[in-house]
Amino acid sequence: MDRPKMGFGIPIGAWLKNDLKPFVDHYLSESYMDKQAIFNAHEIIRIKNEFYSGKMERAEKIWFLLMFQMWYDKWIN
Repeated sequence: MDRPKMGFGIPIGAWLKNDLKPFVDHYLSESYMDKQAIFNAHEIIRIKNEFYSGKMERAEKIWFLLMFQMWYDKWIN
């Protein structure tokens, strides 16, 4: 009770590999990104494959890309 407030981490990597995997696979698919023509699809696929291969430091990039893609789908499309 007497210690200062502390933050906590959220399991973004676990979410992206499990519960959110269908969204990652859809919104960060080559065909979806090619239709948008915003991102370099090959680079995003490379980052996504590295993440799925175990490079957890890629989780934050995947998270930001997924959030952008979902926002874009809702508000721009």
